[in-house]
Amino acid sequence: MRILQWIALGTLGVILTANGQENVIGWVSVDGGADILVKGGIEASVNDFTETVVVEFESASEQAYCTGVLIATDAVLTAAHCGYRKLVPVRVTAATSLSQALKLGAGGYAKTPPTGLPQVQSAAVASFAVMDVGAVAQGRNLGGRDLMVIKMRTGFISPASPIAISSLSGLNDARYVRIVGFGDDGQANAGRKLFADVPIASSRCTPAPVPGAASCKAGRELFARDPQGAFDACPGDSGGPVYVRSQFGRYRLVGIASRASGFSSQCGGGTIVTLLDAERLSWISSQVGVQVNAQPLKPELLVAKPCEPPAC
Repeated sequence: MRILQWIALGTLGVILTANGQENVIGWVSVDGGADILVKGGIEASVNDFTETVVVEFESASEQAYCTGVLIATDAVLTAAHCGYRKLVPVRVTAATSLSQALKLGAGGYAKTPPTGLPQVQSAAVASFAVMDVGAVAQGRNLGGRDLMVIKMRTGFISPASPIAISSLSGLNDARYVRIVGFGDDGQANAGRKLFADVPIASSRCTPAPVPGAASCKAGRELFARDPQGAFDACPGDSGGPVYVRSQFGRYRLVGIASRASGFSSQCGGGTIVTLLDAERLSWISSQVGVQVNAQPLKPELLVAKPCEPPAC
């Protein structure tokens, strides 16, 4: 019998042992009716962040879940530590809630009348690759290399649409990141896809060590933390997309949620984000087989403002 678990971003922090070694620890067991959400988050509508997906992992005795992001019609990016302890990805589902994902078998879809568009769709995993195999196998800190690319047997169709990985230049003026996921904070809320805007404490984890996030890898990761602890990623949000908002109001994918900064399994202590820089982008593209950082065909334009006297 498999034990249902959420892979715990909240407890997959780095714990320094007495001999100074870093160990990734922590698993959260929940029952099938567990409540899940981004801490302090807002529910995403059916048409919002359709690239955000549920990734199901299995081993001989366990079943676990992470969040992921669709970067091609048949490819998903998630956190490598989700495959810790011999768990392997078996299914990817595009849905607005965990309950929808759990009801649908691999390789199926549920249509929404009268449009006929699939409200929920899933696909079996064909193959996967992690950026640092040794660190995953040994449970070591994956700082800056916490990436897994999953290829699916069949591609997703609209409304589930892949998103391009953006330039990190958007971080220069950003004050917040938006995190989307299906994580578990233990509160009494339904399992919905939620998003939250979390203040950036350190956009490149420099200078090191970053207060409150000593394991943050300089130049490769970002640390986001709400001083009040009201908004944060939680266990199960690992691998979920992290965006910055451009000056034109669009959200650009710049990273994925990796791990919590603190020692507690509770949300609110801040989240360390794997940034998708040139090195990581090159590796991701080599695994997907296509460019995943295509820019919009048309430049973003300022939103038109109503004409006001005396100009009209």
